[in-house]
Amino acid sequence: MAKLKLITAKMVADSFAAAPECAFIFNILAQLWNSLYFLFQLAANQQNNLMYLWILSHAACVSGFLLSFTYPGAYDAAVAGCLATYALAVHRQLKFILRDDRNVKNRAPISDLLRGENTVLFATALLMANSSASSVKLVPFATYASMNLVSFLLDLFPNTAFTKTSMPFLRYVETSLLNYMCYWDYAVMAVYALEWYQHGTGCWLWFYMVTWLVKLEISELSRKSLHGLADLLVSGANALKLDFLVSTATETQAALSVLVPTKENLPGYIPSLALSRDRADSMMFDTFSIINDVDR
Repeated sequence: MAKLKLITAKMVADSFAAAPECAFIFNILAQLWNSLYFLFQLAANQQNNLMYLWILSHAACVSGFLLSFTYPGAYDAAVAGCLATYALAVHRQLKFILRDDRNVKNRAPISDLLRGENTVLFATALLMANSSASSVKLVPFATYASMNLVSFLLDLFPNTAFTKTSMPFLRYVETSLLNYMCYWDYAVMAVYALEWYQHGTGCWLWFYMVTWLVKLEISELSRKSLHGLADLLVSGANALKLDFLVSTATETQAALSVLVPTKENLPGYIPSLALSRDRADSMMFDTFSIINDVDR
């Protein structure tokens, strides 16, 4: 009879190390490290400082949010990352407006700057920095930063099979998460309303409402979320047979279709199957115009 050999930890480790999946993962990590090392070399040479600060601010936002559940001091680091991110974005947009070599110039540049999504998010980050600490307020910023970083890292390897197969899924996830974050705005409103109740001052809630109204004007997904909330109220009133609320909710729903129209309500609208359009029309995905000199 052949003598059986005992399976040792070394044998298990060697089998894992010889697996092709491990080699594939190691290859991706090696490429990622080489790309990051190249970026840090550029920063050390005082080139592309805006890109370096952009990456650092996003990383501070995400890591600070995750660590804030264990270390309360990390919340301040996350808020600082949010402020730095959108200060850079507004600065980048201002530089773009001040350029003299563009063929088409804005007729109302200050209005475009103040109504830009980056300015809205910068104002929201300022409110968050000056009000009571709450992880609920950080969730949208951490979500945007995470998706931006993932998209940026995938763009470092545009020709790899992993990137080509991941991009359609990433676009789908991005659109879904952006939609959820528009609904999350109502949770943030509730937090500011609770602070009003606890501290007796509602200034932060009113300031947040102003920024939310501006976002409602420029974001299609925000308008859809408001219509979705109205539909939910109408359905709930009908299900509970609250006749005194049904008529009011229906009138509110009709008023919103006029005051806050969505593209589906516009005459002649043809739905698009391209998820990239949803991404381009949504909040905080003008990522690479922050880094590169790209005309938008």
